[in-house]
Amino acid sequence: MTVWDKKRDEDAGGSDPNEEGKDMEDFQPQQESFLDRHLVRQVTAQRIQTWLEDHQLSYGRWDDPERDYSKFEMSFRDQAHQFPPITVSIHLEPDAMALRVIMFTPAPTMDRLILDIAANGWNSNEFWPTCYSIEDEDGSLLIAGSCTALIGEGLSNSQLEETLISYLHSGSRMFKHIREEIKQLEDIFSSEGEEPDNRGENFGD
Repeated sequence: MTVWDKKRDEDAGGSDPNEEGKDMEDFQPQQESFLDRHLVRQVTAQRIQTWLEDHQLSYGRWDDPERDYSKFEMSFRDQAHQFPPITVSIHLEPDAMALRVIMFTPAPTMDRLILDIAANGWNSNEFWPTCYSIEDEDGSLLIAGSCTALIGEGLSNSQLEETLISYLHSGSRMFKHIREEIKQLEDIFSSEGEEPDNRGENFGD
């Protein structure tokens, strides 16, 4: 049976603090004793929850005891509210921790091939997260990224924090790249009056 638990910052006045200018690149390592920072321990949902709360993040949490699985979900929005919010989810299993970031495309009618070309530009030059386009249940197009860390032997607080921060920073950089790439591609295709016909070409180079 799946258990639902949701934590909100009681001081937020009903608003989501992640949408009040909290950027995915704002996070910095915390100060701890040497032993607390470097002792390798099992990665648990409670450790991830503690990290999120220490950084004053609002999140939803799902636990499935039968699968030994937990999921945390958050939302981030740029301070100017110029772009759709980014949904970040952390998936925890006994041997792996995965991050998935999703953003609705700026235009619902955008050609999926434009997204695929933009994603290819990122994947050609960056190791992670892997970027790709997906279609929502209602037919809306989304751009997503994912990456996974093996944690079977555990992680120290330092390693766990660096992994989570790297996940968030790389996800933020990926979406900045995609936004810029999409704008360039749309300008190119609108000026040429043509649709893209080469899925492998990277117009960002």
